[in-house]
Amino acid sequence: TFDTGASKFVFIFPDFVIKIPFIYSWGDEMLCGADSQNGEYWDYCATELEQYEFAVQNGFGEFFAAVEYIGKANGHPIYFQELADIYCSHGSNSSDDEVEEFEESAESRESCWLNLDSYWCCDVLKYYGKEKYSDFMSYLADTNIEDLHNGNIGYIQSRPVLVDYSGWNN
Repeated sequence: TFDTGASKFVFIFPDFVIKIPFIYSWGDEMLCGADSQNGEYWDYCATELEQYEFAVQNGFGEFFAAVEYIGKANGHPIYFQELADIYCSHGSNSSDDEVEEFEESAESRESCWLNLDSYWCCDVLKYYGKEKYSDFMSYLADTNIEDLHNGNIGYIQSRPVLVDYSGWNN
């Protein structure tokens, strides 16, 4: 199957996805907010790869669906990513009671500015533990990773991960 967003086309296979960045425009204005070091401000996949590599270097790789550059087709970059179940299709592993308790906790306050779904955050806390959860929320704040709506988060098996973490208006 396939899916698309504002900056990427995604082919979905049983065990992985292929992401292909594209240039999106509104009339005369192009979407050029990717903060990629390669100078291609339209290539949100390159930004995602850089975010992933930085996360791995800093000990947070497990929180991300892994991505890698696989080459070019007709001069166009192509990327491979682990397959994840997207949150808005999968739902949470946490109960309403667990989320209510989470929302009253200090950990909830660490994530509220990110606009992350409380159920998914509760799953992150349960899966990784308090210390890793807190460190990860600080990491997100420090790196300004944003646009983490329910279509950009998910699960690889039961492991909560970020799926699309290239941002939007970097």
